[in-house]
Amino acid sequence: MNNNIIKTVADVFGATPEDIKGKRRTKPIADARAVCFFLLRKTGMTVENVGKKLNRHHTTVVLGTKKVESLLSFDKAFIKQVEQVLDKVPELREVA
Repeated sequence: MNNNIIKTVADVFGATPEDIKGKRRTKPIADARAVCFFLLRKTGMTVENVGKKLNRHHTTVVLGTKKVESLLSFDKAFIKQVEQVLDKVPELREVA
């Protein structure tokens, strides 16, 4: 399921799984990466394991997760994108 999350998030945000795991930090890719952090954490993965999976330090995972939680409280466009991901990966609805 973890690879499915990464692929789905990449599709919705207009990126590729390689972009999400890569070094580029453009806003769409950084947002997609942060959503992956958030959703992978919701599946029960540790911050260390999420970091290893996406080639990031665990502190980056923590900050990205907090960013998503904040954006989900007010950014309607961002909320729509996350909803699209949840629609495509129904098993995430239970944990997110």
